[in-house]
Amino acid sequence: MSSSTTPGLRFEQAPPLSIPGRFFVTAPVAIAFAGIMMLFEGNQLFLTSWASETIAFTHLATLGFLAMIIFGALYQMTPVVAGSPVPYIHIAKLAHGAFSLSIIILCSGIGSHTPALVAVARWCLLPALLLLAVPITYAIVKAPTQKLARQNDTVNAMQLAMLAMWLTLGLGLVMASGHANGSWPRG
Repeated sequence: MSSSTTPGLRFEQAPPLSIPGRFFVTAPVAIAFAGIMMLFEGNQLFLTSWASETIAFTHLATLGFLAMIIFGALYQMTPVVAGSPVPYIHIAKLAHGAFSLSIIILCSGIGSHTPALVAVARWCLLPALLLLAVPITYAIVKAPTQKLARQNDTVNAMQLAMLAMWLTLGLGLVMASGHANGSWPRG
């Protein structure tokens, strides 16, 4: 199904639209809630980066919006551009639900100063992220080398993005553990 204007793309390997679509539909909901927070909190969100409301707002924007868009795009692009289907694609539905619920619990816990909710979210968020990231990482790492230079660059960028995601996940775990046991600095 590849045309002369899109050589090397594998549209027949694309996942069902419901897989990336659920991520793309959820992202605007998260950013809308962040906007609602801005309406109610106003400038208080930007006075200090250590305020609970600011941290909740940041997680709504980064996990709820950016990460949702990134995961949706990677589920779509990995098979089509990199030529490597994401294994266990049906897990994406469960992982998306768990990831969405974890973000809600995390932001609610942070915003309401409820450490028990943050602890629950921390234990739910990690498996959800692993269920999303491991199959995508596997598919990107095993992607066949493309003949077209632009596709090599795209696959390389996707591999670099996954490396950055794993580093960010590690740093997030360190910071969450620090907050949980009180060793991380607070403003």
